[in-house]
Amino acid sequence: MVDGLTAATSLTPALRATVTDPAAQPVRAEFEHDPAVTGQGTGQIWTGSAGNVPAGMVCVPSHPGL
Repeated sequence: MVDGLTAATSLTPALRATVTDPAAQPVRAEFEHDPAVTGQGTGQIWTGSAGNVPAGMVCVPSHPGL
């Protein structure tokens, strides 16, 4: 935590999420980074997605910059 915000401690952080669906169907996971801190730039910096992820599984999108 830095000034009350979560901060990455690595230059190559990994994003991950456990996906769920009430009907236990595969889902599409979408990620984006749009900084609120103006010193990091403005607007969307990165998006990533993974389709057909089985419900209950951890999704880790890949990105060349991460």
